[in-house]
Amino acid sequence: MKSDAGQISSWIVKLVVFLLLGGLVIVEGGGILFLRLTLPDAAREAAQQAGFTLNQGGSDEDAQIVARDFADTKGATFVSMTHTPLDKTVKVTLEKKSRSFVVHKIGPLKKFTTLEATGSHQYGN
Repeated sequence: MKSDAGQISSWIVKLVVFLLLGGLVIVEGGGILFLRLTLPDAAREAAQQAGFTLNQGGSDEDAQIVARDFADTKGATFVSMTHTPLDKTVKVTLEKKSRSFVVHKIGPLKKFTTLEATGSHQYGN
């Protein structure tokens, strides 16, 4: 009987460890995947907001402030904005770090936790 109980306990411990590790992999990978799917959209929206400001007669500095504020609402860091008045194009680059429990502590995997994305918008059409 004791050997059966020991085998069952061992099996339960292995199952719990497997579920915890599997859950950690899903959470870590899901956070990185979510970031890769959402940051490019946020960069495009920031460029649209900046383009709207420029189209309304705002300066490059005004557009940059709008893009920076928008990035803050998305939890991203504003990196840069380029404005090409000739073709009325605005490009905004944002950066964001994925929330991570473990991946950001592993040297070769750190690069996956930070993403930079550039969005562009042509205003005035």
